[in-house]
Amino acid sequence: MDLLIREHAEAMLEERKGGVYGRLELSSSEEEMIFSKRAQHIDEHSLQAVIKESPRLYPLGSDLKQAPPGTTITTHDGRRLPNANGLIMTASTHTIHYDANIYPDPHILSARTMARSREGTPGTRLL
Repeated sequence: MDLLIREHAEAMLEERKGGVYGRLELSSSEEEMIFSKRAQHIDEHSLQAVIKESPRLYPLGSDLKQAPPGTTITTHDGRRLPNANGLIMTASTHTIHYDANIYPDPHILSARTMARSREGTPGTRLL
């Protein structure tokens, strides 16, 4: 993994030095951060939060399941509904992940969203 990241960083450095991004060179601090092997440049909690927040905005496809005969579905308000005739069902994560009552600013990728859920801040923790 380190090799892949390093190769990407080297390619980015060459592009920037060539002016691809409208800059002729990286600052010395940017170059030091890219090529440093020191972990001091990486905030582990922020990295984990970004990794957890990304699938919230861009989730994998939902999984369809066929319910076995006799299954009942319990709704959010406690009602139990019979599931007859092998109904195929799925949970819509999109509705949950873009609900402003659960996630403040649901359309914005923010490491703070998952960092707050880690801290257990009310209104930001779903699971």
